[in-house]
Amino acid sequence: GEATLTEAEVEARAQAKAEQIAEQRRFVESCNELAKTGSKEFPDFNTKIADLQRLVDKDDPSSIARYNEMLQAVLATENGHEVLYRLGSDLNKAAQVLNLSGARLGVELARLGATAGEAGTVTSAPPPLKPIASKGQTRAEIRPDDPERADELDKHAWFARRQKQVEQQQRTRR
Repeated sequence: GEATLTEAEVEARAQAKAEQIAEQRRFVESCNELAKTGSKEFPDFNTKIADLQRLVDKDDPSSIARYNEMLQAVLATENGHEVLYRLGSDLNKAAQVLNLSGARLGVELARLGATAGEAGTVTSAPPPLKPIASKGQTRAEIRPDDPERADELDKHAWFARRQKQVEQQQRTRR
């Protein structure tokens, strides 16, 4: 049988639905405002957003939800239009960001937001000096048994270099 709702239950459901619709409207308005700001600053902004949206599987509710979660987090940054533009310009980075959630998503977008203005900032100051070598580290190949720098290698490079090192040691013992 059908469940009969009390008037209070109907009212509560209607109120929840109204709040959900209002929240969706605010979200869409915020997105439109962000798009307007982005289009003013970047002539190809809409193209970059279209590229970004191609990463979303429109038939997959979880893909859409991840994209919307990312948009909500972008809206919380000070320069969301710059963050979105950067993501639309680097789809590999965007794909990584779309797979983050919660705090990790927020941290990554904050990081992107903090560095967003740096790339296009024009200043009359001369460019910074480029050091010849950084803090005593040379450009020498990182050895797999170097406790300070071996962690900089990905595992495939580490294994390849370690194998080469072992082969060299075996040759010198013969």
